[in-house]
Amino acid sequence: MFSIHQYPINLDPVIGTPLDDESLLYTCRLDNFDREGFELLPIECLYYENAGIELFNKDVLAKESGDPDGWSSAITSWAVQVEKHPNIYLDHSYFCTAYEFVDDAYDQIMRVAKLRPELYKLAYCKVKYGTDFCVDYIDENGPIELIHFEWDFYEDELDDLLAHKELAEDLIVNTDWEDFANYVIRNKHNWEHLDAEGQGDMKAKMFGLKSAFRLKKRI
Repeated sequence: MFSIHQYPINLDPVIGTPLDDESLLYTCRLDNFDREGFELLPIECLYYENAGIELFNKDVLAKESGDPDGWSSAITSWAVQVEKHPNIYLDHSYFCTAYEFVDDAYDQIMRVAKLRPELYKLAYCKVKYGTDFCVDYIDENGPIELIHFEWDFYEDELDDLLAHKELAEDLIVNTDWEDFANYVIRNKHNWEHLDAEGQGDMKAKMFGLKSAFRLKKRI
């Protein structure tokens, strides 16, 4: 039902190119910085694009930045649904990368941050990678989130990232999704009373993962 979009993992996700117009750093929006996720502020987008990094743009109200034009991230399509099903739908699936500022870009941010300390949020951003996968079961009785996991990894956790990626891709491709949906629905009495985190963890364990979320801070 699903296949994996293969892609090279950037092993050196850094941005060293400064902005041509440094004055933008004095007036740019810095509220609603996405600490746990990968959504970028408009000023971050400028740095990423200036460094030639392709961004994915989602035309929805951003959860973190609150931008009515949507959100942008350095993410790529991961799993894709190749077989239609009347009830099972892929909501989203991404492999995500957050970059670190270095060299001239870092120096530029640090220089202006002496007058605008909020910019230190950008200067101290960490490199991290993330997987994000969500599948729903939908029928006349309503939608059920079958599985939703988000796992993050820092730059020094590459072996853990690759092991997780291999396991997750095997589960995504080789799971009998109709059987899994029936299993989750049959066990609804075990998870429906739990909070969002509890439901996610229980379904993740049914799926074959230790937990639903392994989130890392960008700062």
